Amino acid sequence: LNCTSSGSTCYAFHSCTNLTNCTGSSSGFGTCCAFYSCTNLTNCTGSGSTSGGSGFGGYGFHSCTNLTNCTGSGSSGSSGFGTCCAFYSCTNLTNCTGSTSGGKSVCGAFRSCTNLTNCTGSGSGNSTGFGGYGFHSCTNLTNCTGSGSPGFAFYDCKICSNCRQDPDNASTTATWGGTNTNISKDTCPEYTG
Repeated sequence: LNCTSSGSTCYAFHSCTNLTNCTGSSSGFGTCCAFYSCTNLTNCTGSGSTSGGSGFGGYGFHSCTNLTNCTGSGSSGSSGFGTCCAFYSCTNLTNCTGSTSGGKSVCGAFRSCTNLTNCTGSGSGNSTGFGGYGFHSCTNLTNCTGSGSPGFAFYDCKICSNCRQDPDNASTTATWGGTNTNISKDTCPEYTG
């Protein structure tokens, strides 16, 4: 099942349950989510793009729960200050991959997400002070790999083990940034906090 949406506030999939091999895309000026408030997603792909300003965002997956083998991307236009996240405020993610690209925005591949296992995040932003983050404000990460440009692989994260920077895509600023707590120094090789 493929679904697309566009407009000022748009969702390709909203409040759906038990989706497999679905593809969603959403684009517009406002808050644009490929998957919003969905549960039990497997092998799904979502991309969201916004050209709007502050308070708007482009999200692949927003407020979703129980995601396995999903791929997300989020982007914002060069003139907008909207945020962009591949996965935003999602819970219970396994083997998921996220990437972002943005202009004058903060772009976190995974942002405000909880319970992540074997996930890979690559965040890209274009403006000084508005960086890219692999994982931003996420909690309980295991075996995750991140990168950020210009930015950090992991920023303001909590409870991390076996997490590291992508060896093939190094973060331009540092692996760890912000305030990180409960990080396993034994298993997270770049963490020096």
